[in-house]
Amino acid sequence: MLRDQITEALKKVVLKKVTLEEAGMFLNDLEKRAGNKGQICNLLCDMYRALLLQDTHARTLLNIVAHANNPNFNSVLILGLEHPDESAGLAALEGMARYKDEAAKAALLLQLENSSPHIRMLAGEMIINKWGVEGVKIMITSGLCSPDPDVINAARSILAEYGVVAVPLVIDAMASMSMVSLRAAAKLLLELNESVDIADCIGKGHLKKILQVLQIVADKKQPDLVISVLELLNAFKNRLAGYEENIAVMMYFEHPTINLVAHKVLSRINTDRSRQLLSAVKIPLAGGGYIIDQPLPPKK
Repeated sequence: MLRDQITEALKKVVLKKVTLEEAGMFLNDLEKRAGNKGQICNLLCDMYRALLLQDTHARTLLNIVAHANNPNFNSVLILGLEHPDESAGLAALEGMARYKDEAAKAALLLQLENSSPHIRMLAGEMIINKWGVEGVKIMITSGLCSPDPDVINAARSILAEYGVVAVPLVIDAMASMSMVSLRAAAKLLLELNESVDIADCIGKGHLKKILQVLQIVADKKQPDLVISVLELLNAFKNRLAGYEENIAVMMYFEHPTINLVAHKVLSRINTDRSRQLLSAVKIPLAGGGYIIDQPLPPKK
């Protein structure tokens, strides 16, 4: 009986006698009147699988379910994510995004862990498109801070598209990130700095947070991260006056590349204090000899 009713609704959509929205409302009405609420969802899943095997109207059924805006039918939409036509996956995610906020967030966030990179990216983009700045924050806390490297990489790629908005929000979260997430965050900010001047996107408090991260990764003996954070600080050269000692201490780190990068950052600050600190340290060069800094200009 239910199968026949759904099949009839599907035919009417195909013949353009009713809209997808009207057919979706019909499914919701069937569910309300059903004694077993899970019965109709199981039936829809079975019908979708059968239509997919026959290669007839599976996407139409998926679109009807997507327009029902009913999280109780989410299992059908999850099946749609595996459809060979990528547009079907997009339709399924759009259906999830139509749920009420909390249900939509839960459904889309789950797809950040999808095995398909395409679905992960679409889900993340949809989260930001639907919730704006709040969506960016969600992508940082649930994406960039995920324990799953695939989710982290997807989040980094997605956030890279939102440039200026993402910069201060990523910096706000860095101090509480794992080392894996910190690597991705530093890489993201350095990539963004190639297209926008990230120094214009932050306040003084954000600069202090990056310096705090520098100390964290130095204490944890993470040389690659120390280098990345120093390179990141190099983007704020005109705002580092007063923080010369924070950079100078890295010239004493037992790592030649860190010494060189710290020297570079301190040199670009170009204050009396930075030049004093530089004059007290000799940085050996790989081919022999040392980096020689110019003496302080004479005081007038």
